[in-house]
Amino acid sequence: MNDKELLTAFEEVERFILYRNRKSHGNLFLLLGMYFFLIMIFSGFKDALSTIIPFSPSMVSGVMLLGFVLGYVVFVNAGFRSAYKTQAGRLEEKKKSIFRKKEIISYCAVLLIILCVSAMMYCLLVTFTFNFCIIFPLGIALINVTIFAVITRIYDEPHHHTELFWIGGGLFLSGIVISQIPPPSHHLAAAATFLILYSGAAYHVYRDANDMIREGVIEEFSRIFSSKSKLSNPVRLGIMILLKEKNGMIFSDIQNALHLTSGNLDSHLKHLEKDDYVHIKKILSKEGPRTAIYLTGNGEDELIRYLSKLRVGLSV
Repeated sequence: MNDKELLTAFEEVERFILYRNRKSHGNLFLLLGMYFFLIMIFSGFKDALSTIIPFSPSMVSGVMLLGFVLGYVVFVNAGFRSAYKTQAGRLEEKKKSIFRKKEIISYCAVLLIILCVSAMMYCLLVTFTFNFCIIFPLGIALINVTIFAVITRIYDEPHHHTELFWIGGGLFLSGIVISQIPPPSHHLAAAATFLILYSGAAYHVYRDANDMIREGVIEEFSRIFSSKSKLSNPVRLGIMILLKEKNGMIFSDIQNALHLTSGNLDSHLKHLEKDDYVHIKKILSKEGPRTAIYLTGNGEDELIRYLSKLRVGLSV
């Protein structure tokens, strides 16, 4: 690979990771839409459903919550984690620390918002006997809008969270309309509203993700980066490509080529060395002691498998 092909490979790798992150956001919206849809249906027709489902309401609620958690782990969490590792892996140590703090703060803020609004909804339902079919959509709307406002304040760079604002606004307007619909039809209206708004947001995110990599080949990259190999990290893949092209390199040359800090590069090399992908050796040169890095046979075989997939994708 020449320099242009190398740059293109990096761009395709990072584009795929961003794509998978956006797809995870879409999966989350779809999962939430289905979960809230089932909640509204079950709450509105639990008496009729109890004759069909031979389980207690608490057990059914537990199964629904468990299904949501499993769906999150399988369809959402992997994309979020890969994007986080990629973003953090390319930052300098100081910026990486700030990025991690922002991530922790954002997750804590989201959890706190959900707990506070949930407690408020519970108090309104118990104390003032408000209709659940009206309070629940308005509460979820408040959660979405508040999370959007808080996340926007935490991060300096623009994030893809505008869907939360539109969902929240849609639920606020729908809550007003639903309040005018007589029972039990208002439960069906609320359930349909949740499904339509969240499915619409998921569709928008999926379309955005596909536009992001319209010129890439997702099928090939999906097979490549679904593994737990160290090469699924674009920085480590870049290190391996450089070592293959240059037949070994000095530590500082790799650092300059990939624009990494010494600590960041050292961390990636330790991971590669642990898997026997690279061999690190101290050498003497005219400039003094240097650290040289070479590909091992195992590392070269693994790299060839990856590059063959990349070349197939880039040639289409």
